Amino acid sequence: MRDHEAGLITRAELHERWFGSSVVEWLKGLFNVVATPPAITHSIAEAINIVLLDETYQCNIDGVDVAASLLVEAQMNAVIDTSFGLTIVANLGLPPDLSQSYLYFKNSGTITALFTIDALVSASYDTGDIELFGLENFGATFSVPGILTVVRSIILSLK
Repeated sequence: MRDHEAGLITRAELHERWFGSSVVEWLKGLFNVVATPPAITHSIAEAINIVLLDETYQCNIDGVDVAASLLVEAQMNAVIDTSFGLTIVANLGLPPDLSQSYLYFKNSGTITALFTIDALVSASYDTGDIELFGLENFGATFSVPGILTVVRSIILSLK
């Protein structure tokens, strides 16, 4: 009735919604039982990406700078088909009795999920100057202070 009051449908459309296209069809519907109720179905196909955790941490532990990141995601695909029906059986009285009415659902489908975890941890610290090979007595050396020392050795061959 609200649709008609709001001007969304005409009086004739409202009458057809409740009573059918004609009085004869409405009366036939009162006395005939439908053997197979019309199936009302609904299908859902959704792809859902969810970020479950996205965290970044930075700290210094005993002079070591540590950085870490963690990303946990779920990628889900849902394909669901559902059908349902409603039968209303009422005994009109005071109060009305709807205890013989029922509603049924039938569902089928698949849901798949892929969980991904992306983790990265890095640590950096300054070692100072470290001599890896003491070969400066055998050849020339080249150094970049604090970064790198390159030693070129001389190979002697006896003839």
